[in-house]
Amino acid sequence: MINVVVQRGAADKPGDDVQDILLSEDSVALARGTAIIDGGTPAVVMQEECRYKNIHNGNLVSVYSSLQGETFTGKTTSVEHNFANGELLTNLRITRPQ
Repeated sequence: MINVVVQRGAADKPGDDVQDILLSEDSVALARGTAIIDGGTPAVVMQEECRYKNIHNGNLVSVYSSLQGETFTGKTTSVEHNFANGELLTNLRITRPQ
């Protein structure tokens, strides 16, 4: 049986053990642990539009907010490419930790 310990941040909020006899490879067990931790982390969903970028679901992106004067990093969960007013645009849904 595979035993994977996943720690994020200060590692002060342990989760339940992940046990599944179908987890036969380390990479699969790591992906399961990451998904469980990501699913339990409070997040903010942002909608952003930019000129066309070759971005895919699951990519990490950095976004600069001129309103808040900060740069945020998040994971893309939705990517749409559009053509409007003679310009190629990319619409992103980005999930970032709170």
